[in-house]
Amino acid sequence: MAFVINTAYTLPEIMRTKAPDGSHMAAVDVLSGKYPFIEEAYWERANGDTTHEFVQMVSEPTGSLVRYNEGTALSVATTKNVTEFMARLEDRMQIDVRILEKAPDPVKYRMEREAAHARGLIKTFHNIMFSKNSMGSRGADLKDIDGLGVRYGKIVPDTVVSNGGTGAGVLGSIWIIKHGPDAFFNIYPKSMQKILKQTDLGIQPAYDASGNRFEVVMTKFEWEFGMGIADPRSVKRLCNIAASGNNSFWQDGTNAAKGEENLIDLIESLPNGDLSNTAIYCGPKMMAQFRKRMNSKGNLYFTTE
Repeated sequence: MAFVINTAYTLPEIMRTKAPDGSHMAAVDVLSGKYPFIEEAYWERANGDTTHEFVQMVSEPTGSLVRYNEGTALSVATTKNVTEFMARLEDRMQIDVRILEKAPDPVKYRMEREAAHARGLIKTFHNIMFSKNSMGSRGADLKDIDGLGVRYGKIVPDTVVSNGGTGAGVLGSIWIIKHGPDAFFNIYPKSMQKILKQTDLGIQPAYDASGNRFEVVMTKFEWEFGMGIADPRSVKRLCNIAASGNNSFWQDGTNAAKGEENLIDLIESLPNGDLSNTAIYCGPKMMAQFRKRMNSKGNLYFTTE
C-alpha cells in the first residue's frame, strides 16, 4: 500500500485543516510541551565528525607546607582523556503531491508538519539525555549514547541522592545541571554548521507496495549530538521521589522539608559553589510538587528561581 496512516499523510488528515469557509485552520499540538534544556545547554563543536575527545581533570595540586631551608615536594594536576560518541537522529517526511494540492493552504500545511517533526526530534533528544529505559544507553544500542540516566544511575554521596521512595512507576527525579565548557556541555560534529538540519528535498519519486511510482514532496531532518562532562560534579540528581505522601517533595509525613533539604545539599556541592549557568530540571509531576510546597507557605524562602 502507498499510504500507511502512521508513515504518510492521507487525504482525510490533510482535509481536516480546511475550515468551513475554505480557509486553512492551524493545527494545535497539545502534546508539544516545553523543553528548555536544548536552549540552555552549552553547545560545543566537536573535534571529530563522530566523536569528541577532551581532557578531564581528575585531581588538582594541593601544595605542601614547608619551613625555610626545607625542600618542596613535587605535585601535578592529573588528567585523563575522555572520548565521547555522538548519536545521529534522522527523520523524513513525505506528502503525496496530489494530496498536498487538496490542502486549503499547501505551504502552511507543510510548514506546520515540518515544525511538528522538529518538535518530535527535540522530545527524542530529551528522552536520550535523561532516560535509561527505551533509549539513552549505548550498551543496549551502539547507535545510541549514554544519557544522564545511565551515567548517574547509582547512588553516590553528594551527586546522586535518594529521597527514599520505593515502588516502580510512582517515582521521579530532579536534576541540577551546570552548563558550560568546564561543566556539562553538548557536542555536535565539526563538519556541521547547524545543530538540527532540515533539508527540502523537493519532489522525489516514491513507490507503492506494487512498485508503482508516484511523486511526493519530501523533507529530511538530521541531528547529530552527544554530551561531554568536563567536571562530573556539575550534574546532580535527586531521585526516588515518591508521587505523594512519604518520601515525596511535598507531603512527607516525617519531614515536610525533606526534598528541599536534599536539594539544598546537592546545590551546595556544585563545583566551587558557583551557581552561574545552573538550572534545575524536572517533569510535570515534580513541578507540581514544587508549587504545592510553595503554596503551603511552609518555607517562604523556597521560590521558583
